[in-house]
Amino acid sequence: MARRWSNASVFLNSELPWSVVGAWMSSYLTLYLIACHLTPRQIGWALALSGVVQVAIYPSMGWIANRLGRKNVIQLGDFLGWVVAFVLWTARPGAVMVGIAYVMNQVSGVITPAWNSLFSEDQTPQATSTGYMRLQILTILGGIAVPILAPWIGHVGIRRSGRVILLLALPVLLGAWLFRQCFLHESSVGESQRSAHRAGARIPWRTRVQLGLSGQGDTLALLRILAQVGFSLFATFAPVTFVLRRGLDISVGTLAFLPLATSLFGLVLWHQHARIAKLPPRTTLGLAILTFMVGFALLAVTPRAELWTLLVAWGLIVSGQGLYWSSHTTYWMTWIPDAARVDIQAVVGGASALLVTILAPTLSPGIVQSPHLLYWSMLALGLVLAGIWSRLPHAANESSHPG
Repeated sequence: MARRWSNASVFLNSELPWSVVGAWMSSYLTLYLIACHLTPRQIGWALALSGVVQVAIYPSMGWIANRLGRKNVIQLGDFLGWVVAFVLWTARPGAVMVGIAYVMNQVSGVITPAWNSLFSEDQTPQATSTGYMRLQILTILGGIAVPILAPWIGHVGIRRSGRVILLLALPVLLGAWLFRQCFLHESSVGESQRSAHRAGARIPWRTRVQLGLSGQGDTLALLRILAQVGFSLFATFAPVTFVLRRGLDISVGTLAFLPLATSLFGLVLWHQHARIAKLPPRTTLGLAILTFMVGFALLAVTPRAELWTLLVAWGLIVSGQGLYWSSHTTYWMTWIPDAARVDIQAVVGGASALLVTILAPTLSPGIVQSPHLLYWSMLALGLVLAGIWSRLPHAANESSHPG
């Protein structure tokens, strides 16, 4: 009998369509929503609504994963948040419909605990580290295709070009989703936890959460929450600040070159990924924080319409963010006890979503009025993350988890 692929290999071999369309979305989705008659404040409220839904779902995510299985949770979330959302974005791109699709796309983030668990389980820590590094590099390199579209986007406008791109991406995403449906399989940890759930032999939820937060767990959770909230707000509103006259005053078509900058930095990461993957997660986490802090500092002092500085800053921010998630998730997934893996991620995700729910509609008008305040705030967040990071033990990769 032929040996089946690992789940990490299935994810990596089908990630490119998500990476390419994600690169377009990082530059243009917010502007596409505005072109479809949503205001920045309404986008902030839509983001807040998605946070409310996530907060409602996250506490039950461990129970749902044990009932349905990690694979089924992932596939259901991706189908609703990507395939169905893309249909709504393109079938009738009016304000209400695109707003609903945006909420669905954001809510699909609740599958992250199951996704991370299925990706990392049944692997060695070294394989997990290398896998997450390759995943982040794939995500960054997906932007190579977007700059080719810059003249066309500038000519036909955001609304028309966005609808065409989403229509072209829809069947490709569906094909990648079907590939995962065929080849993903439940992990041994997931099977054992489902069996324990059916037998009524699982550790109580509160005990599982306490296991995930004990020792270094609270520090890792705080690093995750603050980064998720900050990067979610930045990713949503940064493209708008780039094109505003009181912001960087960059033309809409020029935004297509942002993914090119991230791709160039991604090539550097790819060249060094084997060496980086061997470093302790604590080291790469600190390097990531320094990298995106330099990027935010450049944005904060960038004069209007200074394209080259923006490209360098954006490349540093996105590559630093990618390195941050790969190193943090590697550390987290190899440290969290098996019994607490899904539940503690759900608690952290719920806390992050709650903060986004509160902050998105509150801050969106101020961000539009004072765009550079967003950049300075992200730089300040980097300093806070660096302070929390300094609390982690130096031998992070050798620390034992409590389970």
